[in-house]
Amino acid sequence: PASSVSLRVPPMRPASCCGIAKGSRSPLATALTPPSLRGAAGTLPSWRDLANSNAAVQAASPEDSSWLGAISTARFVVIILAVATLFTLYVGHVFATQDLLAEVQQLRNEQLGLEMNYDKLQGELHHATGPEKIFAAAAELGLADRLQGGEPVFVPAP
Repeated sequence: PASSVSLRVPPMRPASCCGIAKGSRSPLATALTPPSLRGAAGTLPSWRDLANSNAAVQAASPEDSSWLGAISTARFVVIILAVATLFTLYVGHVFATQDLLAEVQQLRNEQLGLEMNYDKLQGELHHATGPEKIFAAAAELGLADRLQGGEPVFVPAP
């Protein structure tokens, strides 16, 4: 079985009952505070002292000397919007170029198909008008193929 432990915390007593003036800290809290945070008389610094020391630390921060700390928020937003716009234009240009390339490839394929069709039709024309067809059509018309072979005929020069 699990055992339960109960702690009893005594109720907080007001600072006035221990002899501590209102607005000051207990001797234990003052003893636990690092000496670098205590004032000249051993007391803790006021809010104004802390604000002044923080302002001095922030003024000397290296962030202000960098390029990012030196520009205003509005200028930074304008720069980011300009970079985003340029990036969007670049991406749009890439997609438009890819679309044009696809269209050029499609037109090249179409041209190749048309050239092949032209070559096929030209071959059919040559086959239809070739010597075999012409000689066959001439034979059907009764035309003689050639002169019969014989002795060559010489014509004397005048």
